[in-house]
Amino acid sequence: AYEEGKLAIGVIRSPAGEDDAVVEVFSELPPPLDQTETLHGLDVEIGRRLLPGAIGERWAASLATATRAGEGLRLRLFLRDPTLAEVPWEAARVHDRWPALRPQTPIVRYVQAPRPPGALQVDGPLRLLVLLSETADIGLQPLDVGSERALLESALRPLQESGRIQIHWLEGLITRQILLDALRQWRPHLLHFVGHGFYAEAGDQGFLVLGRQREGRPPEPDPLGTTELAIMLDGSPVRFALLNACQTGRAVGGVAQALVRSALPAALGMQADVPDEAAVAFAGAFYRALADGWPVDAATVEGRRLLATQTGVDRPWWALPVLYMRSEDGHLFG
Repeated sequence: AYEEGKLAIGVIRSPAGEDDAVVEVFSELPPPLDQTETLHGLDVEIGRRLLPGAIGERWAASLATATRAGEGLRLRLFLRDPTLAEVPWEAARVHDRWPALRPQTPIVRYVQAPRPPGALQVDGPLRLLVLLSETADIGLQPLDVGSERALLESALRPLQESGRIQIHWLEGLITRQILLDALRQWRPHLLHFVGHGFYAEAGDQGFLVLGRQREGRPPEPDPLGTTELAIMLDGSPVRFALLNACQTGRAVGGVAQALVRSALPAALGMQADVPDEAAVAFAGAFYRALADGWPVDAATVEGRRLLATQTGVDRPWWALPVLYMRSEDGHLFG
């Protein structure tokens, strides 16, 4: 939290105990990552504020303890200040490493909620429901969903052929009724959305854009708010949502954060726009690791690492995904 121009940081729980530190705030908040051509220098500035002074000491001591035990160390962020929640903390560089690029040190954003998260026992393959919203049909900027499907199919084909994942595709005009029917009939474990999203500053709420068909009228956009989407998902076997849409990774009322607060153990959104090929590459690596039994945060690291090695660690794409998680160990399925 901000305190008179300073950033107050505390360790709530760690293998090396608790502590507090204060560091100078950013002279100005970092720009959105899709407006940043390179992370050079920005990642260091973020890392300096993420783990300053005594906080960095607790981190180093905890990491040493975990390493000796042959274990990893998850970095959970509790961000109380809405302004600070807009900082791309996932891009932080600490000394000569980026914690979010190491399976041993994943970074997740914790969401407080009134219900405990639960793992789901799954017999057989994971079921993935992919929503490819054809936005041109409802008068919005068209997306190349055909290419995205082809890329995603290629990335996931090994999982389908090995019987570890089943995919159900919804394309074109996706209405609320069509989505409800698919959730009821297919009973998916994973939800993947490709389409438009937006964030309403006035109400601090994120939206996914579906379609609406009325008799005698052309199709029109139908913004689906987080409250309505949470109602649809409540009680379903869905344990994770990957939302490839604008601003779904916003920390205050964004779709991913709101779903974890109200319905899911984990959800992943994008802080800003990401190129299609980068988004699909991330998704393919993520689902492969998840199907291998990896925790959701470690699977997120796998997606990040593929992007970092393909596009370069100085490029911002690998830091765009934001994972919100309440599961203690990151395992969504028993």
